[in-house]
Amino acid sequence: STIVIAGSAQMLALNMLKTGASIGVIIFTTLIIILRHVLYSASLSSQVRDASFFKKCFMAYALTDEVYATTIKEMEQNKKDKYLFYFSAMLTFWVVWVFADFLGALVGASFPNIEKYGLDFAMVAAFIAIVVPQIKSQACTVAAVVAAVVAAVSGVLLVVLPYSLGIVIASILGVL
Repeated sequence: STIVIAGSAQMLALNMLKTGASIGVIIFTTLIIILRHVLYSASLSSQVRDASFFKKCFMAYALTDEVYATTIKEMEQNKKDKYLFYFSAMLTFWVVWVFADFLGALVGASFPNIEKYGLDFAMVAAFIAIVVPQIKSQACTVAAVVAAVVAAVSGVLLVVLPYSLGIVIASILGVL
């Protein structure tokens, strides 16, 4: 978790490992799941044109849903200290991520049937809390609802596919 900051991809990969998926299928699936970061990067590209290659690489390393949602307005305003703001947010989220993963590994082991508490919904709730404030127009709202419905319905219909591939296909269909 100190190297890879991709909660949804990590959770999916762990689930796929438990079901016996091959490494190739796991890598393909996690790549599909994290493709949204390409969209984040594309929307930030005009704001970071003046940044050095090293700075862009460092920014890309920890570009998560949370960092993007927290920093996009500041980056769009193109203030002088936008990089300091971005790196401060990025470092804060990284430290919290690593600490929470460590704490979860310690505490989670004391709950042998933790899945019965339904805590996996927390990731979905966090993602919704990140996305909803970004919706700025009625057209965007309609597009988001259509994407969510398409992904949800296809995810339910494709749940029978092995290796959680239904989630991958549902994600792709939702984006399309």
